[in-house]
Amino acid sequence: MAKKKLNIGPSTEDLLKDMGQNLKLARLRRNLSGSQVADRAGIARSTLQLIESGEVNLTLVSLISILHALNLNIADFFRGEDPLGRKLQDIQLLSGKTKRKKK
Repeated sequence: MAKKKLNIGPSTEDLLKDMGQNLKLARLRRNLSGSQVADRAGIARSTLQLIESGEVNLTLVSLISILHALNLNIADFFRGEDPLGRKLQDIQLLSGKTKRKKK
C-alpha cells in the first residue's frame, strides 16, 4: 500500500526546512556524524537525512529522540537557541582547532 502524501502549505514546508537545518547545524556544532545521532536517537540514518532536509514525514517522536541525542532542550530548539552547541563551537574557535583556508 502506497504512503499517502500530506498536503501542507508553503509556510509549513518552510518551517520543516528550517527545523531540519537547525537540527543539522546542532549536529555539526557537536562534531557528530549523522550515523552517530541516528544511533543515539534510535532512528535510521535515512530518517535523519529526511528530517534534516525538511521532508514532510517528520514525527514528533523522531524529533524528540534527535533532540535528546543532541542533548538539546526542546524549548531552546524552538526558540532557535543552542547554548551547548555554541559553547562547543566557541571552545573549538578558542583552541584553534577550526579548519582554516590555505592561501
